[in-house]
Amino acid sequence: MKGVSWRINVAANVLKLSIPCACERRMVEMVVEDLGGLDVAVNNAGLNRNHAAEECSEDDWDATFGLNTKAVFLCCQAEGRHMLAKGAPPALRAPASGCDRVASAITDAY
Repeated sequence: MKGVSWRINVAANVLKLSIPCACERRMVEMVVEDLGGLDVAVNNAGLNRNHAAEECSEDDWDATFGLNTKAVFLCCQAEGRHMLAKGAPPALRAPASGCDRVASAITDAY
């Protein structure tokens, strides 16, 4: 219907890094099945353990980087592939971390 827009929130566990891309692809499939398509995607997930870089454990780094960077990238990639396949330019947004705008001494090392 012209002039009608829909919004859906899809929760997905994108931290299952042992199964790359499976969760992200399924998330896009669910949206397309339920709504008939995907025109815009906002990937808004982030993790901040609030400690200085010199105190950041490797496990904390892996969790932070895995969610804030890898998972967001994989979601954008799956969404972008769908949008490109239907002939549309990808309309993607990933605002979660905010670290591109604000620096802090207790922000994780990335």
